Amino acid sequence: MMKHWLSGSFFAGLMAGLVIGCAVVTGVMLFVLNDQQTSGAASRDGATTDYGRIHNEPSGSAEIDSNFKIGSLDDLEQFESPIARTRAVHNLLFKLDTKTLKDLVRQSESVEIRALRTDVQTLIVQRIASHDPLGALSEISMYPDVQRRALIGTVFLEWAASELDKAVDHAQNLDLLDRREAIRGILKAR
Repeated sequence: MMKHWLSGSFFAGLMAGLVIGCAVVTGVMLFVLNDQQTSGAASRDGATTDYGRIHNEPSGSAEIDSNFKIGSLDDLEQFESPIARTRAVHNLLFKLDTKTLKDLVRQSESVEIRALRTDVQTLIVQRIASHDPLGALSEISMYPDVQRRALIGTVFLEWAASELDKAVDHAQNLDLLDRREAIRGILKAR
């Protein structure tokens, strides 16, 4: 009589494979989480932080190099290098209060190069969120869905770094797609 492919030995092999696979995934996740906690603790206590957060830098350190100063977003075109532009935007944002940052995020809509506009808006929204996460969400609320959702992750990344419980509570009130982006941001922060 021919053995059926759904015989006991097939299921035993399948179950053994699943158990081994789960054990490997769990081990890798524990290793990664432990590594992130170890490196994250050092960066939160020091002058530098992960994820490019600039709100924890010592006062004045963002202005060390005058080659990276700009007065407005119109000056960004003078930089050929993306990293130089990012540094110049960080230097500009570091000096501004929340009200001026909110004005600047509106002005950023006029940046013609789409990728540059996205990068600049992300940095501005991240800086606003470091002081006022609800204000940052309010600023991006009228953006088109795709643009808003990308920025929601940025807001929740910053929010979760300083007030995890509040970020998680607020994320639960969002619609499904916005909530997914908020959770991604929260997980990046942790």
